[in-house]
Amino acid sequence: YRRQNIQLKEAMERIEELAITDELTKLFNRRHVIKIINEQMALASRGVSSFSICYMDLDHFKVINDTLGHDAGDRVLVKTSELLTSSLREIDRVARFGGEEFLAVLINSPVERSFQVAERLRLRIEKASFPELTGNLRVTISIGVAQYRPNETVDDVLKRADEALYRAKRTGRNRTVSSHA
Repeated sequence: YRRQNIQLKEAMERIEELAITDELTKLFNRRHVIKIINEQMALASRGVSSFSICYMDLDHFKVINDTLGHDAGDRVLVKTSELLTSSLREIDRVARFGGEEFLAVLINSPVERSFQVAERLRLRIEKASFPELTGNLRVTISIGVAQYRPNETVDDVLKRADEALYRAKRTGRNRTVSSHA
């Protein structure tokens, strides 16, 4: 009976893990990172902490998929995930937001520091070796940074980070742009 309870508990933990993680990258999924943002907003509204969001998108990712196939694209996504995770503090959270988009939630991180962190992430991706790439293909990432403002909704802060990301894309890609700039 005790063994069944242990097995049931382990199965429930596995189901919960599957529900909150992206299968390919093992990062948190979109639904779970929205929950994390809501939790951080609640803390921020009580003055406990602040946070910033880094909205990231791999540049010209479709070219990698179209040229080398989806398996190579998947390997690029997995390696990018590992680089992002290993470059952040344990307290920070990173998620696959969809396709080749990633989201980092930087806890207790004002926008100036978050911009520096994002720039470090961008450079780490740019300098990384991706063995599956051939010819002149390379991996770069564009990043939009926004610090949460009191009384914003999740959509508000995500929209500002997304707008900063698109400014990074429009101004040449492989760059970091802050919503406060």
